[in-house]
Amino acid sequence: MEAVDHIEMRILSQPRYCCVVRAAVESIAAKLGMPEQKRHRLALAVDEAITNAIRHGYHEQPDQPIWIRMTPYGDNGTAGLQIVIEDRSVGVDIDQIKDRVVGRDQESEVTPGGLGVHIIHQAADEVRFEKRTDGDGLRLTLRASADGDANAEPSADRGT
Repeated sequence: MEAVDHIEMRILSQPRYCCVVRAAVESIAAKLGMPEQKRHRLALAVDEAITNAIRHGYHEQPDQPIWIRMTPYGDNGTAGLQIVIEDRSVGVDIDQIKDRVVGRDQESEVTPGGLGVHIIHQAADEVRFEKRTDGDGLRLTLRASADGDANAEPSADRGT
């Protein structure tokens, strides 16, 4: 695998910057050889995570920071991409971040909201929500193998 530099971005909590992050995710995932459908899903998952930070973490405040780090990895013979998204939101309870499983609960299919976390879990092989260790805010870590099945059963580690 060709070495790819790590990417670090800092954006303000404005939806108009989501397209820049999506393009970066798509580009680096393509360089790693990730199948097109999987990289589209991963970019959508990152978009959903940033949108959730803006909406629920920052309550639409347009001047708050969101950090995105993308790091290629190669462990156990599997290449992939790790994406870490951090914010400084206050008052978000990790235990309240739920993956609404579509199809298991008919009521959940007609209730608005909640699909962003489901999309995140479906796009990545590993998903971890945790409190930032250096202050307020959340850290979301996504890991997606370059070759794995985008529809594989997702993991859900909500460690603190």
